[in-house]
Amino acid sequence: MKKSFLHKPLIILLSVLFIANACKKDESYTQVSEFERGIHNALNDYRASLGKDPMVLQFLLMNDAKTFSAKMANETEAFSTDWFMPELENQKVLLAADSSAAWVAYCEYEEPDSVMSIVLNNPDIRTKIEGYFNQNAVGTAKDINGNYYITGLMLHFKK
Repeated sequence: MKKSFLHKPLIILLSVLFIANACKKDESYTQVSEFERGIHNALNDYRASLGKDPMVLQFLLMNDAKTFSAKMANETEAFSTDWFMPELENQKVLLAADSSAAWVAYCEYEEPDSVMSIVLNNPDIRTKIEGYFNQNAVGTAKDINGNYYITGLMLHFKK
């Protein structure tokens, strides 16, 4: 009987350590910087001012958005959505969304309000943000000069 008392705490301890370690491995997939969350919140504030529902933060696309921004910041890809739209289309299919859109922005300051000024002054991006999309991922990357590249990925799921 004493053995079972020793086994239970040991099993619990090992389980806690295993779960804690697994969470650390997954953090890079779901980490959202304060800047990225600020942009997401600013987008939703803007949508709310129009009477539109907020977009849910889509964690499954965060790494894609960050990767796309990093490639533009490192100048390995053009400042455009054209080169990554096929990948977004694949993600749309995998996640069973019915529509997708993307936008990119360049900003000198790590300020969500600055990003919003830029994107709202672009009619194409503004139309996408005002659209019927209900999920959003925002990824940012800084170039060697300290400027920011921002990628927004949006999906629509039927309710």
